[in-house]
Amino acid sequence: PKTPKPRQISIVLLMEVTGLTKLDQLIDKYDVFLFDCDGVVWHGDKIHVGDAFRNIEHLEKLGKKVYFITNSSMISRVSMLEKMKSPIFNYQDAKLDHLYPASSLAAQYVKQKLPDVTKVYYTGTEKLGEEIRSNGLKTIGGSNWDELKDDFCYESL
Repeated sequence: PKTPKPRQISIVLLMEVTGLTKLDQLIDKYDVFLFDCDGVVWHGDKIHVGDAFRNIEHLEKLGKKVYFITNSSMISRVSMLEKMKSPIFNYQDAKLDHLYPASSLAAQYVKQKLPDVTKVYYTGTEKLGEEIRSNGLKTIGGSNWDELKDDFCYESL
């Protein structure tokens, strides 16, 4: 027997879990769809699942809300938006407030759950720092650690 493509497998599993027998039933049953990006919708600069964004555009035309998540902190919402709109993916309907990379969620968590915090020490990529700063917080550490380590002291936090 022919091995199903990853998209076919995920649809089959989703239909098994929900008990639905037709893709139209699945679409009709839900108003909101979450798509994991890195490693699912795309892998690097390659679309991982065929015409994923054309199918997503179809869901939106049906009035469905579509959100994108990824556990990667190596991408910010802005860079995620740029990637989706690039000629490689050509998803021009991407909306910044529908994108949730780990970097954005971490920054939002600090801002909402720790309202007294104004400065964050982080280790990671500049995209993580970008998201922290876009939430009105100051940063130290991160990808510029080599420049800061000689001047670093805990009192500066």
